Amino acid sequence: MKYLTLFVWMVVMLSVRVLVKHCASQNLVKSSAYSSMDNWDSEGVFLREAGLNVYDNDIVHQPPLALHLWSVALRYTENWVAVYFLLFELIIMCSILKLCDVCINVLIWSDQRTQPNVHTSSRSLILSRDDFVLCRYLMIICYCFNPYSILAFASQSTSVIWNITSVWTLITCFQNRLFISSCFCALGCYLRLYSGLLLLPILAVANIVSRFLEIKTTDKYYEHGVCNLFIRLWHRCLILFFLNCLLSLDNLGIMNMLDFSISSCLTQVDVTGLQIVFSQAQ
Repeated sequence: MKYLTLFVWMVVMLSVRVLVKHCASQNLVKSSAYSSMDNWDSEGVFLREAGLNVYDNDIVHQPPLALHLWSVALRYTENWVAVYFLLFELIIMCSILKLCDVCINVLIWSDQRTQPNVHTSSRSLILSRDDFVLCRYLMIICYCFNPYSILAFASQSTSVIWNITSVWTLITCFQNRLFISSCFCALGCYLRLYSGLLLLPILAVANIVSRFLEIKTTDKYYEHGVCNLFIRLWHRCLILFFLNCLLSLDNLGIMNMLDFSISSCLTQVDVTGLQIVFSQAQ
């Protein structure tokens, strides 16, 4: 019954998104959710299809490899763009439900670890799955009725792809699948550098796991200092290795993007300096 209820909610939320896309004022949609980083088809893909250099005038922010894949997808399925975003929304909704379940499991496991030390009269205070009955519904409703997420869908913002990678970075991290979590984090960093903040929970979990292995194992090989160091660092090394492989796939485009990033930062500094000088002159 609960799955049927969730399915009905998802259908309602997707319907609201489609309705807003076709009925809301485009000025409202664009002014509320438009970003040059999140509209690949109207920015980088448009210039690329016109035969222009995407990074000439520092006006495009999309990573080259993602921009190329998106342009290929649009080339063969141009009339299915709305379906793409509906699928993305469905994926992010299911991902949020999955993240909710994983977080509940972590909280229950953490609380039940202390059960032997809890007095019998207080055992009823220990968390159980019944305490989180409404959690899944609240999370999906908060996302689906979020005005910004609705307007982002209406403007066909590709930020949903970055959101999916961020959510699955946390899911796999809490499941102790640190290599997969590192891969999702690297993909997120390729789209936006903000995903680099998710390295902190990944490294925290890796540190906890390494300490657990160090305490539990009695094998003489693991008692060697070099092996202990390897246990502590191998997840960090995998993060850097996967990120390096991903960036090497599009080395030339990345150099253009780095040139763009540096020049845009310098331009921003120059503009800020001019504003300060102008204000002082006044």
